[in-house]
Amino acid sequence: MYEYHFKLEQWEKDNKLAKGIIKRLISDGIRGVFDDDEDKTACGFLYLIEMSHRQVCISYLINRLTTSHYNGHGGLAKHIHYMLDIAYEIKVLGINLSDSCVEHYINQSIRDP
Repeated sequence: MYEYHFKLEQWEKDNKLAKGIIKRLISDGIRGVFDDDEDKTACGFLYLIEMSHRQVCISYLINRLTTSHYNGHGGLAKHIHYMLDIAYEIKVLGINLSDSCVEHYINQSIRDP
């Protein structure tokens, strides 16, 4: 039992140190988003950061997909490839876009001035 308590205390110290390092390395803006919950482990804290980052990435990519417009320079094929790359990145992040939806956004980006 003594060995268990010793290991638990050591783990708690290591966890507190790891959380301190993580908090020191991230910017103040990101740090302020997360409450200072002592129950979270360092791994749980990293998971929250990852999920927050994922949501920001998805939002940014969807915004790029829905607002991009072909400017007439650089070639139409290059623009379509750029749009398909954005759609692929969104799919990798777990948002399922149908091919018809992607096709619609590509057509809109070509038609609109």
